[in-house]
Amino acid sequence: MKKQNQKQIINKIIAQKPIKWRDIEWLQIDNLKEIPDENFEKLKKSLQVNNFIQTFNVWEQKSGKQSKIWILDGRSRKKAMMELEENGMKIPDRLPANFIQCKNRKEAAKLVLVYSSLYAKITQDGLKEFMDINNLLLKDIDQEMELGLDLSLLDPDNNPDVDLAEKQKNISDIYIVIGEYRLLLERKIYLKWMGEIKQKNGEDKIAILKEIKRRLKIN
Repeated sequence: MKKQNQKQIINKIIAQKPIKWRDIEWLQIDNLKEIPDENFEKLKKSLQVNNFIQTFNVWEQKSGKQSKIWILDGRSRKKAMMELEENGMKIPDRLPANFIQCKNRKEAAKLVLVYSSLYAKITQDGLKEFMDINNLLLKDIDQEMELGLDLSLLDPDNNPDVDLAEKQKNISDIYIVIGEYRLLLERKIYLKWMGEIKQKNGEDKIAILKEIKRRLKIN
């Protein structure tokens, strides 16, 4: 006898076919991921040495008789190939892509975050903006993927006891708000502290708050 409401994994790759890769567009915003110049050059070198060995992952958004193909995974590869072409590299007009079934743009946006990248990394500010644009919530992603970021910074309500209404001022600075105090802390110091505190106290929010106050000399 089958269990009621039994969950199952379904195949959401509905087709694989060649596409005009130059015409496909980003679903993600430009600052969602950053790729250091050194890594981007490595990517271009890999394409020259290893050729095109990984398909694009795309979503076809249909509206009546019109359709648009969005990149879910492969943004950096397209950019790299465009630069290689400008420098005389010959690349086929069509390259293979997996067409992924998505109910809507929100579901497609979520998959952008699911796909991992060997060369680029997601930025904190870019992720926040991307989630806002695509109506994604922290609960939509925090149990399904590892982004290498402190996701609590995206949702102050997720950590009300410490009241970390923290906002990254730039790549190295974080605002910490505790009660009436608003302090700017170097990111590497903040990460070091949180690592040490959580290693000792786990996820105990009261203990975390107490230790942060002690280190900041707040009574």
